[in-house]
Amino acid sequence: MRLNHAKDKGKYLLIIAAAAAVLLAAVFCLGLGAPSDNPVTITIFHTNDMHGNVADLAYVAALKSSTPNALLEDAGDATHGGLLATATNGIAIITLMNTAGYDVMTLGNHELEKGVAHAAKLADIADFPVFSANTIYLNGTTCLNNSGNLILESGGKRIGFFGITTTETNVPYSKFICTDEIAAAKNQTRLLKEMGVDLIVTLVHIGNASSSSPTSYHLAMAVPEIDLIIDDHSHTIIQDKVGNTTIVQTGAFLQNLGRVNVSFTSDGPVIETSLISAKTLETRTVDAAYVELYKNRSDLSSYGYDRIIGSLTVDLIANTDDGTWLAHMQETPLGNLVTDSMHWDAEKTMAGTARGKLPVVAVVNGGGIRAGLAAGN
Repeated sequence: MRLNHAKDKGKYLLIIAAAAAVLLAAVFCLGLGAPSDNPVTITIFHTNDMHGNVADLAYVAALKSSTPNALLEDAGDATHGGLLATATNGIAIITLMNTAGYDVMTLGNHELEKGVAHAAKLADIADFPVFSANTIYLNGTTCLNNSGNLILESGGKRIGFFGITTTETNVPYSKFICTDEIAAAKNQTRLLKEMGVDLIVTLVHIGNASSSSPTSYHLAMAVPEIDLIIDDHSHTIIQDKVGNTTIVQTGAFLQNLGRVNVSFTSDGPVIETSLISAKTLETRTVDAAYVELYKNRSDLSSYGYDRIIGSLTVDLIANTDDGTWLAHMQETPLGNLVTDSMHWDAEKTMAGTARGKLPVVAVVNGGGIRAGLAAGN
């Protein structure tokens, strides 16, 4: 373009300025549209009530490491149950969870059954935070020397977590107490909102059993500001929603891995939940480091667990394939075997004593029968 006079030059500069303004506006609008058109998505993998069944964490570890913006959480009762947990007082389980890449865990009631000092020891061994906002010493201080909450950043988003443990944990003469679940949850939610988090997640070990009060559903109704409740304790499968609060639970014994995808859009977080069954999980890639560590940790011959003490011709079932806890609901052959063994030992012990001719009754609670025995040695 040839400029003949000042007027043409002014018009030319005006055209350039207008074009630049349009370009800047387009870029600005594109930036504003990004959260809606290309939302940030994080993935929260979660487990609950594993009770020492951690072999399949080899697959979980590999899945987490290959998933962008992924977090891995546990809602408690991981360190109790199974020979490996029993033989090592849960220490081997925490060590394996470290290798699996857990990011946070809350205390279940069984983490506390050996006392609060042992729970604190397990928390110290963990490479990830272990918390429970409502588990406190009798003097009012928190048992694990933390606030019961934390913020994890993933995909540029601030995810606020807090943990709650059921008051069913409370026993007479213990050195700690679990305070009211809902009151603690309201306080933690308020604190996290004040810290400006993008999502509020609670790991609650309270469940949804009819005998429990409150349940995770009561919590969702009482504290609607919670975005996601990762539940535990009742060994149930939950993929549900109460108002704007999503509730999930995977069952038990790592029969499922929970997966929650959270997409942050301009309209707020959109939460989608799903379960990955153990059968599906076991078709995936394993984490080699975890496999090697589990192989070393699961050799229990030094504890005497390689000694054959009997043989079964049929399976003695405690739980069905879908996770139904039969021994917790009805009489079972396995329960009869346990009580018959107790009865036999009691009569043997009392024989020849002043009480040797008294009748003997043996009783076991179904909650103490956690796993079946397969046919064979």
